[in-house]
Amino acid sequence: MKNELKPCPFCGSSVYLKKEADGNWDVLCSNFQECILRWGLGVHYEKKYLISAWNRRVENETNR
Repeated sequence: MKNELKPCPFCGSSVYLKKEADGNWDVLCSNFQECILRWGLGVHYEKKYLISAWNRRVENETNR
């Protein structure tokens, strides 16, 4: 399993993981001044599960 995160689906910028004080992980967009993305599962998942969930994308209509 790769530990690479796919880019932000809203602006295309890179994203990074941040561990919060409560132990939860969030995915944050590096373009924080222009993009509103802040995504977290809100539960204590291992980092690899958060990466897997983040990288999952809905298929485009044209790809079906």
